Amino acid sequence: MPLPAAIELAASEPRAASEPRAVPESRAVPESHDSPNVKSDRVGRWERTNLFVVTGGDSGPGKSTVAINLAHAFMSTGTVGVFDADPKVPNARFYMGTPSWNYLSPLTGEGRAAPTVRVDSGVVVVDCAGGGGRADELLGRGESVYVDVNGNGRERLSCAVIDLAIGRTAWLAPILDRIGLFVVVARPGWDGFSEAFAVLARLKRDLGVKEVGLMVNMAPDNDYAARFFSKTRVAAERLLSMEMHFLGGMTYEDNLGSEQRERGSIVRSRPDAVFALMLREAASKALGSEWLEARNGDLRE
Repeated sequence: MPLPAAIELAASEPRAASEPRAVPESRAVPESHDSPNVKSDRVGRWERTNLFVVTGGDSGPGKSTVAINLAHAFMSTGTVGVFDADPKVPNARFYMGTPSWNYLSPLTGEGRAAPTVRVDSGVVVVDCAGGGGRADELLGRGESVYVDVNGNGRERLSCAVIDLAIGRTAWLAPILDRIGLFVVVARPGWDGFSEAFAVLARLKRDLGVKEVGLMVNMAPDNDYAARFFSKTRVAAERLLSMEMHFLGGMTYEDNLGSEQRERGSIVRSRPDAVFALMLREAASKALGSEWLEARNGDLRE
């Protein structure tokens, strides 16, 4: 779809390439993937699982980093799960320190999903990339999502963050009405804007999504991120009739992938860093978004 000529962004400095290095495997507990069929009539907001989908283009805008850091920022609400649904680059699991057999399951698992694990931080990680079934089979069909934690019975998740490859939008269809907020991660510059707009257009075309949150990763500063959002919102409103929320921007962090693999999510390992503060603010906005409030408001007891 052609974009208005007025929508232009100055290109930013190219992202420095880095590859996470291998580190020893972290302690993790295998889990089962079973979820009950839970009745969802009139469930209070904090008695249901708030679902968030984090997605973006294929150029590495940082969606896995955003997903795991939002998940850790949500931990104050209870048990949180990360559902890694990127079959090509399952970085969410890698950055959270899961064992190599879990991370490499799309290549070595012969179509079988890796076991669910609870990492040291307490977040539960579920493989949705290795042929683990439909979204409603993994997350259940009720308003709450349950996981089997270390054989001690099913535990309800307060929040679930789905790290989604944009090519898998159809996978979400069975649970679409349960998703509280889609979060699109964009990188700066004109190429990043074009890619983000293509993601928005696909969400609208494939799923009929009408409202999303936007995070701008590797932005020079907050002012740039705000300008980027403003221009993206204009394009989304005029061309897609889509409403957008600004969740924030994140500055560039060198070797972020390897650091998270070794030390855990930034919001926990460096809680006072600017990057961590930005992510926690984004998590707060996501939990308090008008879309989530509207979805849950009439069901509170």
